[in-house]
Parts: sequence; structure tokens; C-alpha cells
Amino acid sequence: MKPIWFVSICLLAFAGAVHENKFDVTSGCLQHNSNYGYNVAHPFFALTSFENALHQFDDKDTINRTTIRIGILTKNDGHIRLTSGEYPFYNPNNLITEIVISGWSNTNHEVRTYSFQRPDERSGITILKHQSSLGELSEFVPLMFTMEITRLGDIALNKDGEQTSFLAVRHRQQTPLTGIYIGFCNWDVPAIYFYDCPLLKTEKHVCGDNKEVLLQH
Repeated sequence: MKPIWFVSICLLAFAGAVHENKFDVTSGCLQHNSNYGYNVAHPFFALTSFENALHQFDDKDTINRTTIRIGILTKNDGHIRLTSGEYPFYNPNNLITEIVISGWSNTNHEVRTYSFQRPDERSGITILKHQSSLGELSEFVPLMFTMEITRLGDIALNKDGEQTSFLAVRHRQQTPLTGIYIGFCNWDVPAIYFYDCPLLKTEKHVCGDNKEVLLQH
């Protein structure tokens, strides 16, 4: 009887693990599929149109800080682009801030800025940060995180449930950002982006000026 009892416990434990759904964390998100590559004129979305974005305003009703939640599902190279214009590809005066999540075969993050001459040509590339990512991305489990963006260009990314940013950069734009737009693209393998996701119930984030912001949704 003892061997039978032992097998029964093992089977129950295994059955519980089978029913776990790694995609529950994407509930309530919108989805964008990117499989056309890096050098394409992909769409940009206005953060002011996001239903789940948290905006903080100054005394002049100008957005100073925006917080959104995003997920990425891909083998490597998640690419997020931020800009102040909806159609930046043929406007060399429109600065792009690009966040590369676990590029270089899932080994490194990078934040850089540049301008587009056209979708396949960039100029003025400046590397703001380059750091190890230790294989953050997976094609089986989405990487979920909160992104906090200030009007002056500071950016901080926090994984769900973590208080310390896994990627942060303090970047003072020459001209404050107005009406931030966000876009997504892939590199050598298809990528799925989950965006405008519901914010977590209560979470603290630090961005740029080292002031804590309490997020309640």
C-alpha cells in the first residue's frame, strides 16, 4: 500500500502543475504581433489613448510622468520605441528613444537614441546604457514589467512584483517630450507584445529623480 500511496501523491502534484497558465498575467492587455523585422515603418500608439496608463500632471495640467505595463513574448530582442510624433520615420528632427530588451541572442539590454532618415536608415545614434540581461526573454513565458517614463526622458522598467528596476536610465531631453507615442518591432524572430495592460494593484517605482511614486489601480 505504501508504494501506491506514494504514486498517488506524485500524480496529484503533477496534475496541479499541468493546469498552471503562464498567460494569465496578460489578462486585460492589448496585443501587437511583430514579424516584419526591424527596418519597417511599424505603427505607433499614443500613450494618452491607453485605458490603463497612469498619468501624473503638474500644476499646468501637463503630463510629467506616465506609467504603463507591458509584456513581451519572444526568443530574443524585444524592441520598444518612444517618440513625440506619430510618424517619425521621415522626420530627422524627431528623436527616437529605443529600448532593446535582451537583444544580442538574449544576452544584453540597451537604451539608445537616434533619428530616422527613413525606416531603414538611422542617424545620430547615441548609446545611453548597455548591460547584461542574463536571458530575460522566453518564447514560452511572457516577460511582464511596468515602464515609467518622465517628460524629460527618464525611463525605469520594473518586473512584476519587484521593487528594483532591472533597467533604468536618466536622460534629460533637450526638448521635453510632448504627447509620447510608443511602437514595437522585432529583430530576427517574431515577437508578441502585450500593451496597455492593467497596472498592478499597488506597486512602488523609482524613476530618474529617485522619488518614489505609489501606483494604485
